Amino acid sequence: MRSRRGSDLPSILLGRARAAVLRVLLADLNQSIHMREIARRSGLAVATVQRELKILVGVGLVERTRQLQQVLYRPAASSEAIAPLRILLQLDGDPMRDLASALANFGPRVRLAFAIDADANGFTLIVVGEARFEELFAIVTPIETQHGKTIRLLAFTSEGFESQRGRFDLKQARMIVGELAAT
Repeated sequence: MRSRRGSDLPSILLGRARAAVLRVLLADLNQSIHMREIARRSGLAVATVQRELKILVGVGLVERTRQLQQVLYRPAASSEAIAPLRILLQLDGDPMRDLASALANFGPRVRLAFAIDADANGFTLIVVGEARFEELFAIVTPIETQHGKTIRLLAFTSEGFESQRGRFDLKQARMIVGELAAT
């Protein structure tokens, strides 16, 4: 959902900060989250998150509850706007597809990429090739935020992966780039 200028459609419609806060909150409809955790996951300043939460609570999209000394936030179960917002924010999309597209830009520098240890919160992404960790991290972070999943990135050279291969349960690996050769 990008325009010709590369702008993020939800950010245009909702504002960048509000879209980021909603992505965090709507990633797991059953989870209540503290404001500082929302700030950490979204990459926004606490004051910005506080401002956005006040607005979202005010319009009934988010519920505010208190647990002992903590104030927690979660999507309002009664709001009919939650499902359409999840679609707009692409939280129901496939992060693997987005990773495949992003990793394709590396060409032969990424020989192999696959996901393991998947659960409701995220997965481990193993990338094998010559791409630097910092480059890979830069493409993984927005996909992680967009889909509300934690992506644990491990990057190896081909030789490094072969020496570490036994550490991983590859039976359940979901291939993103390339194919795993039998050992």
